[in-house]
Amino acid sequence: MSLLASDTIGSQQTQNAQPSSRAYQAAALVARRATSFLICAGLWFFCHPYLGIVGDSRIYIGRALADLDPGGVGRDLMFVNDGQSAFSLFPALARSLVALLGASRAAEIIGVLGCLCWLAAALALAFRLAQGRAAWLLAIVVCAMSTAYGDRVFFFAESLALPRPFAEAAVLAAIAAYIADQRVLATGLICIGLLIHPIMALSGLGVLAILAIGAWRALAAATVLLIVSAILGWAGTPVFDRLLIRMDDEWLGLIVQSSPHMFPTLWHSRSFSSLIIQAVTLIAAASLTSGPVRSVFIACLLVGAGGVGFAAALGDIWPSLLVVQAQVWRSTWLMAVLAHFAYAICIARLWSKQASPQDARVILALLTFGWFFQGAFLATAVAAVLALLLRFRPSGTPIAPRFVATVWIAIACAILVSYVSIASRYLEFISALPAGWFLGVLFGLRGDVAALPVCVLAALWFHRTWRFRYQTSVGLCGGSALIVGAALLWSSRPLAAVDMEELDPPPEFASLLDERPGEILWIDAKSEGWQILHRPQWASVSQSFSAVFSRQLAMAWRERAQFLLDNGLIAANAFAPWKWVGDSAIREVTRPALVRLCARADAPVAVVFPLESGHPSPQDIPAALWKLPHVRYVMDANDRNVWHEVERYAAVSCAVLRDRS
Repeated sequence: MSLLASDTIGSQQTQNAQPSSRAYQAAALVARRATSFLICAGLWFFCHPYLGIVGDSRIYIGRALADLDPGGVGRDLMFVNDGQSAFSLFPALARSLVALLGASRAAEIIGVLGCLCWLAAALALAFRLAQGRAAWLLAIVVCAMSTAYGDRVFFFAESLALPRPFAEAAVLAAIAAYIADQRVLATGLICIGLLIHPIMALSGLGVLAILAIGAWRALAAATVLLIVSAILGWAGTPVFDRLLIRMDDEWLGLIVQSSPHMFPTLWHSRSFSSLIIQAVTLIAAASLTSGPVRSVFIACLLVGAGGVGFAAALGDIWPSLLVVQAQVWRSTWLMAVLAHFAYAICIARLWSKQASPQDARVILALLTFGWFFQGAFLATAVAAVLALLLRFRPSGTPIAPRFVATVWIAIACAILVSYVSIASRYLEFISALPAGWFLGVLFGLRGDVAALPVCVLAALWFHRTWRFRYQTSVGLCGGSALIVGAALLWSSRPLAAVDMEELDPPPEFASLLDERPGEILWIDAKSEGWQILHRPQWASVSQSFSAVFSRQLAMAWRERAQFLLDNGLIAANAFAPWKWVGDSAIREVTRPALVRLCARADAPVAVVFPLESGHPSPQDIPAALWKLPHVRYVMDANDRNVWHEVERYAAVSCAVLRDRS
């Protein structure tokens, strides 16, 4: 029996040492599996904490608020020019939950449901790719490793109020069903994924197509589909007509500047390091397996690489509107996930006695170097190529054990140096955190800090038999404690962050806003205007997230953002949020800048801006002041780890300011 099919190493000896009662053996097996599940689930939730209504979840929760308040939040530029929500069932489902529970609670419930679905799908796939102890190894590695994909800006398995995790879970479950020869179920799951988030589920559809009809037939079918789409586009069919529309330079320039991750030719070298090591790992794992498992690995590699190539050709070189908006490079999420599974299989197989011991262990060393040393593109590429050549070299002179040991020592030292650098930067971040912000520990678990030690411990657990008295009881207690701790800490956000989601409009601002409908400008806000004041926002960073789906939104946001930038009312990196800048995260609001803003024909009703603790409010600005229930901290967009304490917000009415000017 192979390692990938064994339940435990040394299990037979353990069973021989125990009473032969079937009931006892069954209970022992259940206890072992329960321990593995508790540890895996606890680690999963520790590594995927809930961060609140942040990132893209603001878009979807904002969309729900807009649907529930069409005359208020619904008049926001972003929702008036919404070019993406109509293609998913998620907004309707989120709207019902927000109406029932409120935005904050609904977002948290969606986040935990997404986490549970993803974990369940990952476990289902792990137990189709392997069995017993090896399957748990696969699940733990997938849990611990970095979840970045593409240009490492987006992440899979997000614990946020988003449709992406649900579509990803549907795809993983569909692949598991296909391996189990349940084709109807697999098709149904892919359809569910397409209804929830068609962009994310498209890669799963491609993998199933390759598995069902073969790579060449799938390519032929895709070519026919592209030709038919072009014909429909030429005929003016909605959506398909975007395929033949080239994005104009003005719109394209804004998207390239603000979202270079959407164009593969602009990706950083580390992104290609990740793609190379993922591709080589998938090939290595495919050579170690057979049947549908091997086919899955190859199909994921083809879909991932094909998506990047197609995006580069018709997104970068000739920017087709439909291709840019479809973001077909996102197929790399599935390639990344399956590469994690593949790496775990390599850990299980290449260190075992069933493989050619010396060659296999050098290959594993090179793959490990590639996974944990991705910052250096050339070194990662060389290691990946060497691993590939060694895996498929003709049988010949065996590698000397001393050479294997030397390779492992050298690679372990290099990885350790890289890890020390990562850990030191993380410790600097932790040491600069404001008092009470212990959530930084969870940020470390979510990123690269936890991946290496967790994978090392998982590999040691898999390849060694650990036997001691009461080990089952200790394992159950430890696993239970881990999952209880994970549940308690999963949503441990700072109170100030909760305030931004749950507070009602402050009474201090009532005289400025009551009986005055219209947009407000909350300086440097993302969704606070929607969530606290229940108003459309005059301009916010969140509006730029959807600029690729609507030219009207993109141009309106760009004009307003440029005006704010010229007057010092928005961050210097407003058009390139991925860039670090040296200025403070707290804007210095001046009366002349506000006067110019309020003189515009489309001026907002009011302007809200933060006041840093210890800094007095501007004496020449007639503002109402609101003291926060809990102090809020804002971090500069650079590497200095400087935090600013905000305890008050000021609001000024444009009408009042115009009257006094």
